[in-house]
Amino acid sequence: MSRELLCVESLRLRAGEGNEQRSLVSDVSFSVHEGRVTTLIGSSGSGKSLSCLAGLGLLPLGVRRAGGRVTLCGRDLDGLSPAAHRQMLGREAALIMQNPMSCFDPLHTIGSHFQETLAAHENGRLDMDRCTEVLARVGFEQPRQMLPLFPFEMSGGMLQRVMIALALLLGARLLVADEPTTDLDVVSQARVLDILDDLCREQGLGILLVTHDLSIVARLAREAYVMHAGRVVEQGEVTAIFESPRHHVTRELLRAHHDLAGFAPVDASCGAKT
Repeated sequence: MSRELLCVESLRLRAGEGNEQRSLVSDVSFSVHEGRVTTLIGSSGSGKSLSCLAGLGLLPLGVRRAGGRVTLCGRDLDGLSPAAHRQMLGREAALIMQNPMSCFDPLHTIGSHFQETLAAHENGRLDMDRCTEVLARVGFEQPRQMLPLFPFEMSGGMLQRVMIALALLLGARLLVADEPTTDLDVVSQARVLDILDDLCREQGLGILLVTHDLSIVARLAREAYVMHAGRVVEQGEVTAIFESPRHHVTRELLRAHHDLAGFAPVDASCGAKT
């Protein structure tokens, strides 16, 4: 039986104070296991990105957790000190975002980013062999040549792969990917998805994928949670949801996907073989 890496129970998120308070997410529960891709799907503004950020304890300013429980790799987030929380996010879980260029300091090389990551979590110097190993694992044929480059010298797809490599550098077991291919061309999208699929299958990485693209869901995920207006309205195996959607929101998402690209069959999902 696969190990549970993230468990979110009865999550409630609010913004504002006093009479200006408003609910953003209500009674949301989901879990992510090793060796599986679990996805939060829904239209923009449905609460999926905020829910995944809450799972890592990384809510933006002005948003707070008003209720619920979050367990990350077996530890309750509420019981962690700020220092322990930072260390856990480096070693146990990592986040990749949809706009990789914004996540890198343009004045520092890729090697400097690796060095900073190691120094922050291990007080270690740059380990060239270790860095080139993870860069090779995400598809760079000449990984050592990537380290002296600045972010602006790389494409969005290359930087997204570097972000995944940085997550692997410290051995993270949980990867939260928030719309990781939105800003990429179709070739780069396919490459990033193949990498995530391989990491899930071969290394048992647990992945929480946030997306509105049902083609990606069909390609990667085993379990899906459909969100609408800050709530989970449907959940279950991807195959079952695609074949027999129960909620009208799910049916509308599938209908829109069909109108745009045709129905994408569900096959060879990572989790289905664990």
